[in-house]
Amino acid sequence: MDKDIESLAARQREALAEGRAAEKAGQPVIYIHGRPYADPAGEAFASSEDNRPPVKLATQNDGSERLRDIESDNASMMMTLVQSTAENMAFIRKNLSQLAERDRGAVEAAYGRILAEAAADQRHSLYPGKRELDMDL
Repeated sequence: MDKDIESLAARQREALAEGRAAEKAGQPVIYIHGRPYADPAGEAFASSEDNRPPVKLATQNDGSERLRDIESDNASMMMTLVQSTAENMAFIRKNLSQLAERDRGAVEAAYGRILAEAAADQRHSLYPGKRELDMDL
C-alpha cells in the first residue's frame, strides 16, 4: 500500500508541476482544490494568480484522462485506507481484552476518543448546518 501511495503522490506532484508550468506559459489549465493542472482539451482558460477563473470540475467531459486517472487513484487510495482502518479497528476490538488490566483503561479511553471524534466529523459532514458545541460552560 505504501508504494501505491508514494506512486500516486509522485504522479500528482508531476501533474501539478506540469499545471503550474502551463499556467505560467498561458496555456489552458483546470483548477482542482485551487491547484492548476494542465488541460489537454484546451477548454479551460489560463489565468494569473490574482485573476483565477471559476473552478472547472475535472469530472466534466473535458478530454483529460490523466486528471480522471488521478481522481480515480485518489478514490482508490482512500478506499484502501478505509478498508485498512476497518481491519485495524477490528483487530483492536478483538484484542483489547488481552491487554493487561493496568494498560487497558488508557487504550480504551484513547480508542473511544478517536471513535467519538470520527463520529462527530461524520455527523458534521452529513449535516453541515447542525453543529454541537464541544465546550464546558
